[in-house]
Amino acid sequence: MKRPIKVGILVSYDYECIYNSLPLVYERADKIVLAADKDGKTWSGNKIEIPESFWQWVKELDVQHKIEIYKDTFYVEGLTPIQCETRERNMLAQYMGKGGWHVQVDADEYFADFGHFVDFLSYLDKKRKRVNLVKMQWLILYKKTANGYLFIKNSDIPPSVATTTPQYVVARNVACIKSTAYYNQRVLHESLARTEEALWTKLSNWGHTNDFDIKAYFEYWKGINEKNYNYVVDFHPFISKKRGGYSLWETLDYVEAQNIKELMQKIKGSDLLKAKTSLLWLNCKFIRILLLCNPFRIPPIFE
Repeated sequence: MKRPIKVGILVSYDYECIYNSLPLVYERADKIVLAADKDGKTWSGNKIEIPESFWQWVKELDVQHKIEIYKDTFYVEGLTPIQCETRERNMLAQYMGKGGWHVQVDADEYFADFGHFVDFLSYLDKKRKRVNLVKMQWLILYKKTANGYLFIKNSDIPPSVATTTPQYVVARNVACIKSTAYYNQRVLHESLARTEEALWTKLSNWGHTNDFDIKAYFEYWKGINEKNYNYVVDFHPFISKKRGGYSLWETLDYVEAQNIKELMQKIKGSDLLKAKTSLLWLNCKFIRILLLCNPFRIPPIFE
């Protein structure tokens, strides 16, 4: 039996990214929930303004009446940003209700073909019924330049994207794993490819705000451009050899495009979106990272 596809998106300081990400998942999702703090606060307790025009745009997009707005208190004084994030993700999962595939998509994550991903989940329902967690790989955009985008060539820690048991322990990491499947297409992650003002807002308010010196890294990021990116190595903000750990973000590459939509059209169907890394390598690399630098002090959660 086909499980319903429930998509949850967190609405916060980077709400403008949802103009790109929401239309990509709309047609094939059965239910979509947008979660926003009712007091207009981030996980760091800072105030943000989400204009009424954004909510009006969501209403106009929702011609099939499948989008719900969930507003609650997601910032709790005394909790760290990552604890607030984990708490919100669990509250969102409870709001979306039991059953089905829970797909939590960040505002700046863009599926080139969400229908293909839904078909993959349907295949798992038919052929691999024990699977309760799906992980993916990102194609991470690091910086928007005058003529294009710098992106990270190697793979990051594969994030969880869909689960049938939405009980989160740290961010999207799931508490109980029966069996894990890996989606064979990368998802574009806008990540740090923002204006200086937007990036500073992200660094000051995302779940990793307390994990590294955001001011120093912001200055480092500003110095990288189309001319010197080839000399940039081992540059992850808090998981790197320089910190006594493992090199996670190793090197950068470049692609010309004026905006996200043009970039998506340019790379759709290309090798850039193919997840080439083997399952064994992903497991080994992820476990090594957790053992060597484990920023969250949690045990490995892979099978």
